[in-house]
Amino acid sequence: MKKKLTCLFFAVLVLSGCMNETYTQIPPDQAFISTINLKDGSLSFIDGNDYTELAKWELKKPITGGVLLPDQDTLMLYGKQMKSVNFYSFKKGKQIRKWDTGEGIVFAGLIHDNKVMALINQLHNRIDFFGLNGKEIASVKVGKGPISFVEDSDTNMLYVLNFHDTYVTVIHYENYKTVRKIPVNEFSTGLLIHKENDELWVGGHGKGATIEENIHIYSLDTGKLKRTIKAPSMPINFLQDGDATFIVSHGTSTLYKAQTNKKDLLSIKVGVNPFELVLFHKKLVVAGYDSNDVSIIDPDKMVVQHTIPVGKGPFHIVVRE
Repeated sequence: MKKKLTCLFFAVLVLSGCMNETYTQIPPDQAFISTINLKDGSLSFIDGNDYTELAKWELKKPITGGVLLPDQDTLMLYGKQMKSVNFYSFKKGKQIRKWDTGEGIVFAGLIHDNKVMALINQLHNRIDFFGLNGKEIASVKVGKGPISFVEDSDTNMLYVLNFHDTYVTVIHYENYKTVRKIPVNEFSTGLLIHKENDELWVGGHGKGATIEENIHIYSLDTGKLKRTIKAPSMPINFLQDGDATFIVSHGTSTLYKAQTNKKDLLSIKVGVNPFELVLFHKKLVVAGYDSNDVSIIDPDKMVVQHTIPVGKGPFHIVVRE
């Protein structure tokens, strides 16, 4: 009995120690770009005004992504090898709570007017839906190796991309039921909904010697392939801004710009093996995974204006404007 009590006391001390670790506090009015660095388990913070380093949180955890909550102060961090998703306060500079989700979380995002957190569990091939109070609402099985999703808020649909399967799972999140499957290539990566054209853009990574060179564009209405756009190689991430669509091609470290009614793509080289692309203060921010930096890009001129060093392996970007 004494041994059990000692073990319990030790476990409480370890948990308490993790929760009480403190990091550089980020003021509520501070705009920033933050990279989630996979290789060293850290967060890098860049001042949103002059692009200088604000702070670096050495969490030393297998984090791969994060979601900024509506309060603009709380960051939820997740990772496939983590047994929980952990919440941190910027102004307090510490962890404030966690949800015990189990291992397998590879992607997350707020949906349903920021009222619901959707979590992809790749180990169990499902999406778990939680209220912001931490209570699970529903769990829906999807295809093999789910990797990301996009929301169509007009129709309350969630489009889930399954990396190791040959379809996109479409879930109606009013009743949390699968309503259809859209056939796509295996090893697809990256999704974008073009509402004005009624299109679903799907990128790809490929496998082994078979490298994906094209973006596949499907009809949201029929689910059928409409056309392809060549964007070599490994077009894995998209961002739409007005009539322009930006594409990150991981294999050639290239950023492409596609514009409505223009056939040719504009392109520039950026970073080394980029994964992530976001918009911040009307500038594009691209994370170079193997160059350990972020690039600030003028989207109109397609010119790199700043290159800023960050931690090792920036894989995901969170911004607060």
